Amino acid sequence: LLSANRLGLFVALAKGPLTAAEVAGQCGTHPHSTEMLLNACAGQNLVIKQDGRYTNAPVVATFLVPGGRAFLGDALKFAEDLYPVWGRLSDSVRTNKPAVPPETILGADEEKTRNFVMGMHNRAVGIAASMAACIDLTGRKQMLDVGGGPGTYSVLLVKKTPGLRSRVLDLPGVI
Repeated sequence: LLSANRLGLFVALAKGPLTAAEVAGQCGTHPHSTEMLLNACAGQNLVIKQDGRYTNAPVVATFLVPGGRAFLGDALKFAEDLYPVWGRLSDSVRTNKPAVPPETILGADEEKTRNFVMGMHNRAVGIAASMAACIDLTGRKQMLDVGGGPGTYSVLLVKKTPGLRSRVLDLPGVI
């Protein structure tokens, strides 16, 4: 799942049924290896294989193709960044030190920071939409969004409330 997401297989398949070789051509991957990965994805019901062509399963189309309100692909990239950290959990427990310095995802490593911020955005979109529907800020002119990352909550609340402006406060690397 992590590799298929990282390589863009689900994005390629969003355009319609493709052969493994066609997916490999779009993703810049080796055809044989791509076919093996697609078959593994089919075995996990992430893609559907029919007559030598692959398509995204409905759950993948909903959650792993960019552009939809339920997109979680960036959250998976963040999970992938954390994958090796979990493998060193016992070391962290023994030493009381994080396996990876928090700065790694908070500005020191640009790609990992982006994966973290966009992953948090992916997860927050649905929650923020529900929350914004329940909050009435009519008449308010200013809002401070502390720890607001990419401003997911601020954007929805400002769109909903005429005249409201928001300032997002977060770590420099996250902003």
